[in-house]
Amino acid sequence: MIKAIIFDFDGVIIDSYGFNLDAMISVFKQKGLNFTADDFKRIFFGRTLREGLHVVLKPLNRLDELNDFFELKKQHDKYFGEKVKVFPDALEFIKNNKLRKMIATGARPIHVNLTLEHYNLKGKFEFAITAEDTTKGKPNPEIYFMALKKLGLPADECVVIEDTPVGISAAKAAGIKCVAVTNTFPKDRLQEADLIVDKLTDDKVRKFIG
Repeated sequence: MIKAIIFDFDGVIIDSYGFNLDAMISVFKQKGLNFTADDFKRIFFGRTLREGLHVVLKPLNRLDELNDFFELKKQHDKYFGEKVKVFPDALEFIKNNKLRKMIATGARPIHVNLTLEHYNLKGKFEFAITAEDTTKGKPNPEIYFMALKKLGLPADECVVIEDTPVGISAAKAAGIKCVAVTNTFPKDRLQEADLIVDKLTDDKVRKFIG
């Protein structure tokens, strides 16, 4: 019996792709580097901001500038509220589902807190694990093992909701069933998931969770 739902954040609860992509293009341009949508998907999906920057800057011998890149990205936070929206189906699903709920994400806590406050969702989640709580990004399962420990539940009593291949891999490596939503990748990229849907309000999700 499923007792708790563990939500990824970016791409599952909020539509942040455009905001984060535009912000990263701006940051890299300020530092004299080109950055594309393909770079963003290849490098930053599943990773924390610092991890992604490390991957980019190490081969360029510019790791000493990592904090500069990080701070430039943080300057975009003031636009977060006006440019990022919650997926309507996710909002409905979160408000109507009675199971225990938590968030496990590589996003920074400010983005999670701003979203939950704006949409009056703070009371819907017991807690959130964010980029500041982990040392390894997805597909490493660290964050999902941490989630199970916080919930005090075994893997077979939880389900993860993800939107990326690396997120699904992390959930499965932790032994947790995974529902994938096609907000970010098409179905053929999400085949490792136990269930794939276009919307969390799909009745198949309710039947799968029980």
